[in-house]
Amino acid sequence: MSDFDDKQSQLSALFKDANKTSLHDALKRAKGDLDRAVNIYLDQERRKRPLKQPKLEHFFDNVSKKIKLNDCDIHSTGEETKKIMQNDNFPTETAIIQQTSIKKVNPNDAFKWPSLTNSYNLKKPRRIIQPVLKLFRPQDISEKTPCTLIHDVLPKELANSLLKVMLKESETWHRSQWWLFERMVTSPRTSSFYISNEVKNTYDGDVYFNGKKTSNARQFLPEMEEARKIIMNIVNEKRKKKVM
Repeated sequence: MSDFDDKQSQLSALFKDANKTSLHDALKRAKGDLDRAVNIYLDQERRKRPLKQPKLEHFFDNVSKKIKLNDCDIHSTGEETKKIMQNDNFPTETAIIQQTSIKKVNPNDAFKWPSLTNSYNLKKPRRIIQPVLKLFRPQDISEKTPCTLIHDVLPKELANSLLKVMLKESETWHRSQWWLFERMVTSPRTSSFYISNEVKNTYDGDVYFNGKKTSNARQFLPEMEEARKIIMNIVNEKRKKKVM
């Protein structure tokens, strides 16, 4: 006996009243997998069962008898049909309305219902388009934005030396890469990560850049450190004036 026949015998033992042809087709569709064949066969049998529709008398409590087709003969007169309906206690139109709380509504009243009209007649709020904020003068920055423009923050000599040093440093910068929506993206420009001497001496934890841990953080150059202190002092003085 082959392995296929052995599994078919196992299926027949599980489903004794089943049609052998149906079991054979299920096992064949499952490609010899016994568990899949069981699921396929059960699914086929489930689909064969007709859905039972609820009958009308299930919705009414006062109907004690079922009206058979023989009682209402096609050739019976209208009077005979009325007698049959009265004898079987068939619910009247008034009783049905009272039990199901159904009210007759004029079709013209449907246009007065808020649920049907509001969804179409309600106007969407108009979007207010704000004009573009344009800054033409230096004083416009402090007047129209929460920012302060400060000219000539760095001394001329320090600014020139800092520019030359950073241009030289930029030759060793690289493009950053990171994952964005399961896709590796690359920055169109080169950059590098620097950390000040003060932070490096007081912070012993890991350094993160672009959302990931980095071990190649560069130390501030002397020109960068001097510029950082000047900018920090100016910012702190401005913040004190705003708080006061």
